[in-house]
Amino acid sequence: MLGLFGAQAASGQDVQTLAALSERDAFVSPRALGPASGEAEAALARAAAKLNGDGRDVKLAIVPGPVGAPSMRAYTRRLRRDLDYSGTLAVTAPGRPTIAVGPLPPATITTRLRSPLVVDQPDPVQRVIAAGELATPEPEEAGATREVLLLLGLAVLGAAWAVAWGLRRERRGARAELAEMRGWGIVALDAIDARAGELRVHARVTPRIAAHLEVALSESAGARAAVLGADRMSAVSDAFPRLRRAFDELALAATDLDEPIDIEDPFFGLCAVDPAHGVASEAATVKDVADQEMVCTACAEASRQGRELEQRMIPVRGHPVPFDQMPQKVLAP
Repeated sequence: MLGLFGAQAASGQDVQTLAALSERDAFVSPRALGPASGEAEAALARAAAKLNGDGRDVKLAIVPGPVGAPSMRAYTRRLRRDLDYSGTLAVTAPGRPTIAVGPLPPATITTRLRSPLVVDQPDPVQRVIAAGELATPEPEEAGATREVLLLLGLAVLGAAWAVAWGLRRERRGARAELAEMRGWGIVALDAIDARAGELRVHARVTPRIAAHLEVALSESAGARAAVLGADRMSAVSDAFPRLRRAFDELALAATDLDEPIDIEDPFFGLCAVDPAHGVASEAATVKDVADQEMVCTACAEASRQGRELEQRMIPVRGHPVPFDQMPQKVLAP
């Protein structure tokens, strides 16, 4: 791996960044943020996990600077190339510009990164998260771009190019199916973790109930790592038994607390905007939903302040669908 970065590998920093991003979707260099790097990387990992779970491939990083490169843009382009990564890579450094390179045209990304959410944000953590969200195409946006490229390829290179694109479309179909299954798994795990977090502080938690909750969270963490690291459908499917065990342990704890969970609706009682927000407490208007929905306190307050509430979406057959319309086979015994 040292050879990938040539002479600048002597600094160790580019090798460290490349190695880290080869294994995971978020990295914060201790040389960039010092003691705060661990907490910052956890925040980036959560943001990247949510985007990846929605079928929007992204990696996020905060580095000391463009080590061995003339600019942050050159550094980010080279890093994405050396990672052999097809998704969006967003990188920033303290006091440096925030750069993103990905499937969208460079001009489109440049325009989006002029948003105040990026240019006016002093915190590098929030800055690079915003850049990742803005520069990563929605599933349908990426699909439209691919179709345009397909038509151009057919027009220019004829039947041979059509065959090549057909093979690529088949692989893309497999990737889309993988993204769909990952999205299902992550939103279900978010629901499990949110409910477990609420039950842990219940006034009537006993040692036995606490043990059920600890097992649920442990199984959930293992399933999440497996789902996020999956590169093929079988790997995601192999993670679902752990997800099922997490849900079963959570259900046992909830039943003992006289707050049973509806197996037919695992999101019942959780925020209708995003189950990761936790327990719903107030009714509010949610975009594209006819009746008011129960949402968490934070979403209800946002609604009162005039902000539009939008449900979390997951990719289903290449199109974004509200999370609560996901097939329930993920939680089926």
